[in-house]
Amino acid sequence: MKLCMFEVSKAVHLGLVEGAELVDLTSLDPKIFAGLHSLHSHARRRGSTITKVIRGVSRDARRLRFDNSRLRIPVVPAELWGAGIT
Repeated sequence: MKLCMFEVSKAVHLGLVEGAELVDLTSLDPKIFAGLHSLHSHARRRGSTITKVIRGVSRDARRLRFDNSRLRIPVVPAELWGAGIT
């Protein structure tokens, strides 16, 4: 299973790469499929796995032509602050 984040209509969506297509999971439920963290949290609450959640709904998702230029970083890094000692 190849999960990815990609840009569509100036928004970043969670998707699945299947051959020459991007399966737009966010189009199914923007809250659950907002990113990997929200998907993982949803799967844990259901006592399931990410793979099972996706397999249960992926056939109903919007499909787009795969394009490398749409891909974005898969995990948004946390902003870290540190106090310096001088």
